[in-house]
Amino acid sequence: MTDRNIELLALVRVPKTERVKCRAPGCVRSIYANVHIVLIDGELTVYGSTCATNLLGKLDPGSARYTVHGS
Repeated sequence: MTDRNIELLALVRVPKTERVKCRAPGCVRSIYANVHIVLIDGELTVYGSTCATNLLGKLDPGSARYTVHGS
């Protein structure tokens, strides 16, 4: 098994009306709160909290490369 290069780019919340589809294999959920934007081996993807934890383990939100501040 090879090691994957995984980086949490941002953890964001979008309006429920603008939710996105979780990109985890087999997942059919739409997500809007705690959208994990992740770079895996140079490929950008998005996961919800449950799928991110199941696939990648516990990611520290403080380790995100970018931070987003709402009003």
